[in-house]
Amino acid sequence: MFCKNCGQESTDNSRFCHFCGTELAPESTPAEEPTAQKAETPIQPEVNPVNYSAPITPADPGAGLGTAAFILGIVGLSVGAICSCLFATLGGILPLACAIVAVVLGINAKKKSAAVGLENKKAKIGLILGVIAIAVIVVFIALNGILGAIMGSWLATTSYDLYY
Repeated sequence: MFCKNCGQESTDNSRFCHFCGTELAPESTPAEEPTAQKAETPIQPEVNPVNYSAPITPADPGAGLGTAAFILGIVGLSVGAICSCLFATLGGILPLACAIVAVVLGINAKKKSAAVGLENKKAKIGLILGVIAIAVIVVFIALNGILGAIMGSWLATTSYDLYY
């Protein structure tokens, strides 16, 4: 028996087509069949090509800059907080430069992504981390300067009293 919808051959006792699911017409009994059998050609289904591929989105021109801003923001914040505490002003210069570069790259990546109508989340996070890193490093450098001045004046007065 052939399906009238897709033209595929099904088993004789099937009620539905195994290929397209269309209900198969019950076969007529031999008494109802005309005496002259004509050869039936199966009906060919319409071919509707289906596109299973994902929708094509434009490439993000700011993706690389966004990733760089994200990484430099993390480096500037983590290394800057540690180095500024341990090594005073000199330890905060390199992480501060990383944080400033993260901010600049984050701004550029956001602009490039926005130009094609996309949002670059890594650039946004890198920009935020860079700004936070700059603030943290500047605060630590200022605290180190203040504490260094206090310690220096205390040591100067203490060492003077010890020798005289």
